[in-house]
Amino acid sequence: IEPNIIAGVINWGNIATGYCFFTSEAESIREDLTLDIAADSGAGYRRTFQSSISTINVGPSMAIALADSIRFGLSSFYFYSTNDLIIHQRFSLGEEDGYIQDSTLRGQYEGVKVLAGTQIDVGDFIFAMAFMRSYSSSSTTKIYQDRILLANSQLDEANQRVISNSTEDNDVEVVNPNELRLGVAWKPTEKFGVSYDLDYIEPRYDYSKVN
Repeated sequence: IEPNIIAGVINWGNIATGYCFFTSEAESIREDLTLDIAADSGAGYRRTFQSSISTINVGPSMAIALADSIRFGLSSFYFYSTNDLIIHQRFSLGEEDGYIQDSTLRGQYEGVKVLAGTQIDVGDFIFAMAFMRSYSSSSTTKIYQDRILLANSQLDEANQRVISNSTEDNDVEVVNPNELRLGVAWKPTEKFGVSYDLDYIEPRYDYSKVN
C-alpha cells in the first residue's frame, strides 16, 4: 500500500469534526550482495535482503477554537501494522557442496493512537505543540528459519535436502512510538513566513522484553 490519505471535515461554528484514513511507513527495500571468496574453487556467498512495512490508520478527529488565538485538537486512530523481513543466503563451499539458509520475520501489530495538539497565535508568531500516545492491543512476531543442504553447487532440486527448520515466537514488543512535536512560525505578511519544527520520537523496538 502506497502512502495515501482520505479525509473529510464538517464545521459547526467554532467546532470542526472530521474523519481520516491514511497509510504511513509504507516502504519496500531490496538489497543484493555477492562475494566470490575463492573463484577458482567455486566458493562464494550470496545474500538477498527484502524488507517491507506498512501501517494503516483510521479514526475521527475534533478541533475547537477556544478563542481567536487559541485552538485545540484531538484525534483517535486505530492502527494495523505489518512488517516482513526476509534474508536469503547461499553458501557455496566448493563445486561439490554448499547450503542455503532462509530467515523470515513476520510481525503484525494493532492498537490505538491518541493525538492531542494546541496552537496559540501571539502577534506575528504561531506556537504549536502535539503529543501522540500509542496503546498496543496485540503484537505477534514469528521467526522462520530453513537450512537446505546442496549436494552440488548447482540448484538441482533433486539433490536438495532440508537439514533443519524452525519456527519461534519472539516477544520483542513493536508498537508505534510515542511522539512529541513542537513548532514555531513567524508570519509577518500573508505571503511570507518562516517556521521551525522539533520532533522527538521514542525507539520503535523494546528489546528489554525479549525472552
